[in-house]
Amino acid sequence: MAILQAALHRHPDDPEYRYAYGTELYQQQKYDEALDFFLPLLDLHGERLRLDPGPGQTADLTIKAAYALSRTGRTETSIQLLRKGLERYPDHPEMLELLAGLYLENRRPADALSQLEPALGAGSSSAFYTTLSGSGSYRSMHLAGLALEGLWMFGEAAARYSAVLSIRPNYAPSWSRLPQLAMITGQEEQLANLLADLRNRVPPDVWVSILHETIYFRKDDFAGKVWELAPDTIRNRYYPLWEAIILAREDADAASRRFKRLGSSVEAEWYLWAISVKTESENETDLRLPPNFHEPMTEALYRRCQDVLLQVCAWEGVLRWMDRFPANLACPQLPVHRYYAYLSSPEAAIEALLDTARQRRETLTARDGLALGGLAFHAGKLPDSLDWFRYAGQFEPARIEQPAALAYVNLLMARKRLPSRLSDVFAAPDQDQFSRVIRSFMILSG
Repeated sequence: MAILQAALHRHPDDPEYRYAYGTELYQQQKYDEALDFFLPLLDLHGERLRLDPGPGQTADLTIKAAYALSRTGRTETSIQLLRKGLERYPDHPEMLELLAGLYLENRRPADALSQLEPALGAGSSSAFYTTLSGSGSYRSMHLAGLALEGLWMFGEAAARYSAVLSIRPNYAPSWSRLPQLAMITGQEEQLANLLADLRNRVPPDVWVSILHETIYFRKDDFAGKVWELAPDTIRNRYYPLWEAIILAREDADAASRRFKRLGSSVEAEWYLWAISVKTESENETDLRLPPNFHEPMTEALYRRCQDVLLQVCAWEGVLRWMDRFPANLACPQLPVHRYYAYLSSPEAAIEALLDTARQRRETLTARDGLALGGLAFHAGKLPDSLDWFRYAGQFEPARIEQPAALAYVNLLMARKRLPSRLSDVFAAPDQDQFSRVIRSFMILSG
């Protein structure tokens, strides 16, 4: 930095020095200061670029400036700059990806997808541009999956994530989306086939994460099927813990004895705590604190508590635990990150969650409204579903999912209430397909 400052002092208008110094500031995340050096070098108003117009520095400068603009709240200017840059370099995959990412952030999935298809067609373009690893390949595929989710094309989104992982089995962002999406939309078999194909190429921490994720889904013992696919190193290490967690869903006392035999591991202590909350009497007033609890209650710790309670099916325990904290806790108190766990819960658990949500309605977001509407729909409670979808529509800008879901539930209710000779006037909707869409509200980004 000192050498560049000295050079700039001698040659304050030299574009190469300004570009280099701006890059140093950019790498320190001093985006406003970096833009003071970047923007005068760029062709924002149809003027000639002040750097060498080759594909190297100029494209890099455009990307850095656009990203800095987006991080400082100037999204539209960032989009304008990228569009202009793509006029010069229409097949630059990283530039296309950045523009697509901005469209996704602004809930414009169709526009995002329109940028990602040419990015994938261009490939890495490594012979022409210096780009991030995966640009034009698995990174573009993953972003396309997110865009397809935004367009409700969940099957196609899952296919993109699967394609990413076939190329890059350790790509964590796609693993963070695919298991939930596959299990919620009924694509468990495809997920199992992918895991079987990649069995020894999936990183151990990803395997553990997937195994924990499957515990939230009780349909057809899918968790057990995935466990059978895990590599021997994972199975040998985690089997006693895994067996005890699965047992805790049905027999808390037997599971408690099993966890105690595992010794004093942190994981065992957490699940013993969850079982104690699950089995405590409704009349108990003493707060059972989780292992190694220290004030204040953080969101990460709060979510961890919800996770282990949901994994052992402590449905009442989740709500009792939540009720023991003040409504002004500095994070949403509902299990906003695990709504989908209730897809396999008893109907009474969904009713209790909906009742608790109504009491805390003023703290909920549009995403909460969609998810709760989806849960009510899943439980066959169409009036409650309608109410929560209407709630989601109060937010600006309203999500595109809300009016479609609202129209669909209204149509179903009309068909139920009208005489059969009149209800046939309305085309019968594909209920299975839309049920999968509504279930996907459980994992849609906020």
